[in-house]
Amino acid sequence: MKIAYRPEIDGLRALAVVAVILYHAEIHAYGLTWFSGGFLGVDVFFVISGYLITKLILLEIRQRGRFDYGRFFERRARRILPMLFTTMLVALPFAWFTLLPTALTEYARSMLSSVFFGSNIFFYFSTTGYGADTSLLKPLLHTWSLSFEEQFYLTFPFLLVISERYLRKRAPAALILLAAASLSIMVWVSRSDPSLAFFMLPSRAWELLAGALLAHSEIKKGARELPPSSAAFSTAGLLLIVFAFGALDEETQHPGLATFLPVIGTVLVIRYAGALDLAGRLLSTRLLVGIGLISYSLYLWHYPIFSFSRISLVYFSLNDKLIAIALTFVLALLSYKFIEQPFRDRQRFGRKKAIGSMALTAMLLSGIASTVDLKEGEFGRYAHLKSLLADYEPDNEKLLDETWILVDAIKRRAKFEPPDRATKVLIVGNSHSKDLYNVFMTNAGLFTEFGFSRYPMQLADFHQHSKQAGNFFRSAAYRKADVIFVSTRYLRKRRKAGGLSDIEGLESLAKRALLDDKILVVANNTVEFFWDGTKTLYDSLLWQASADNGIANAGFSEAVNQRYFLERNKARAPSEVDEINREIADLAQTYDFTLLKKEDYLCDFSRKICFGATDEGHKAFYDYGHYTMQGAAFFGRRIHQIGWLKPLEEKLSKRR
Repeated sequence: MKIAYRPEIDGLRALAVVAVILYHAEIHAYGLTWFSGGFLGVDVFFVISGYLITKLILLEIRQRGRFDYGRFFERRARRILPMLFTTMLVALPFAWFTLLPTALTEYARSMLSSVFFGSNIFFYFSTTGYGADTSLLKPLLHTWSLSFEEQFYLTFPFLLVISERYLRKRAPAALILLAAASLSIMVWVSRSDPSLAFFMLPSRAWELLAGALLAHSEIKKGARELPPSSAAFSTAGLLLIVFAFGALDEETQHPGLATFLPVIGTVLVIRYAGALDLAGRLLSTRLLVGIGLISYSLYLWHYPIFSFSRISLVYFSLNDKLIAIALTFVLALLSYKFIEQPFRDRQRFGRKKAIGSMALTAMLLSGIASTVDLKEGEFGRYAHLKSLLADYEPDNEKLLDETWILVDAIKRRAKFEPPDRATKVLIVGNSHSKDLYNVFMTNAGLFTEFGFSRYPMQLADFHQHSKQAGNFFRSAAYRKADVIFVSTRYLRKRRKAGGLSDIEGLESLAKRALLDDKILVVANNTVEFFWDGTKTLYDSLLWQASADNGIANAGFSEAVNQRYFLERNKARAPSEVDEINREIADLAQTYDFTLLKKEDYLCDFSRKICFGATDEGHKAFYDYGHYTMQGAAFFGRRIHQIGWLKPLEEKLSKRR
């Protein structure tokens, strides 16, 4: 069955894919972030898909009296798989040469999950958040939406056919109930687990069902009639979509109330736009229709191009982004002509030929992915680097994973370690509190007068009446603690804390700690060092030594530490770090808490070095400022050696 072609729908696709591309490119110009809400372009696609697929199914049922499932799934496979598989195959060599073992293993698993349309589930369990910086370095993350849609198409046709056969006039009511159930799940889940609500079908199905209900309404009426007010409605719909793309940003809860803007806007445009109204004419322009026709290829190509560019380049500049966007369009045009169109043509690719080639490619990709996973991404690719220094580990993601072992153990036991010490120290903060916990626990013999535990918390969440703050102050860890020790990376604005800053949260914590007679110790802002997103400064210097002469000489560690001293606080503006530290110092004066400076043990200013390498020559950081386990052990010894905790010890002695 064919549906009457509507160019304005291709125009909508163009608007959606351009918004998504510019959002992922992160275009900053003239003091603005362009298309900061471009992630909502995917929601436009969902509504269009629900509309077109439902209309196709219903027309076939009404005209033929039955629905051909085999033909439907073959058509979906011809539409989705050839380009998806092509993108994966082309990206493979780039993954091989740019991704370190852990990242390559994750890439292989994401590829395997994408082949079998489960990547939304995979990325939910392996990714912290869609908008997170690390997410931009996952080349196949965008395939989550394809898996989401295919999961919908595996179940929805059966439900639709059953409802048409047995419910008949009540079929729309069944769709409404399904949409209402999905909306309820979204509201419930988004409060407790926003990532689950984002990635999973039950909480997002209502968006496709919105398009399905529109299609059902049109089929029931027999024709799409445009009332005199249609121009106003279609224009309003287009404005809603454009507003969402331009005005919303990553601070917006999504899915949530804001998701209604692109969904309702898309429904209005599809329902009311025509050849004579403003929205219909704009969306039917030749340029937008052309972009809409290649929108699927554009969507598939853009994310791996951006991701590998960010991984490979020290700085993904505006010029780099424009080149990446241009390359995306070139590849999309070529793949639309030579892959998409031929595979949709049954004359050129019969059923056996098409299904056979897709099945063989799926087997090939699955075999490659399974092999990489089995080998854990190694294959001896970095043997030459490991031979330069004993115990050198180039894979920073592996080093990161190691740093959570002790923290996960204390989380399971939920008590202070060791338990029989008089002074109980609760370390509070984000991932940098994990680092400080590792510092002390890898040197437990040097700090026998203390027992340590950790409570993960963004300081901004200590704002008044927050649920997280209430849970913290009611926790057994807080009640038992003698000392609250803050170690975190301070930010001016935390999206999930209502836009409040960590400084505001620290002030709230200081007030409460003073009220509860707790000793508050605060480490100042995290000292940060330059890194390119995958390689630390240490790694870059070792790789350069390998390229220059194939050896790392005896003075390598000293050279690394000298360079770290020069590059400190280069991961963000030094002025921002200094200003925040001044504000922390002011709060220390106001609330009489103990302020300690991390740079005292991270650096030796008399020698003009910061310890990117330990005394044994090991890597001290796995990114801009988080400690490796070897780094944590080294910094613990430094803390003991220089008496960094002496101000705390003096305050404790006065209380005894």
